[in-house]
Amino acid sequence: LGNLKSLLDLELTGNNLTGVIPTDLANLTKLTSLRLDQNKLTGPIPAQLAALSRLEVLMLDHNKLRGSLPSELGSMQNLKSLIVESNPGLTGKLP
Repeated sequence: LGNLKSLLDLELTGNNLTGVIPTDLANLTKLTSLRLDQNKLTGPIPAQLAALSRLEVLMLDHNKLRGSLPSELGSMQNLKSLIVESNPGLTGKLP
């Protein structure tokens, strides 16, 4: 997926995806919406996602993510919607 450089919107909601969020998604620099909600994704939220400077919507809710929210997400100036609810393993403060 990291090679789809012109992609604007990636919605993979409710597909029972497993594994970790691929860090190469950070290569999708034109992306404005990333929806990986309602899957079975595990592991931490990659700090590399903060490189998506055009991202407006990031939905990671209803997964099995763990760890703290990367502080780098706080630098995403165009981000309008960050939804991470129902990830019982997420801890820490909001960036």
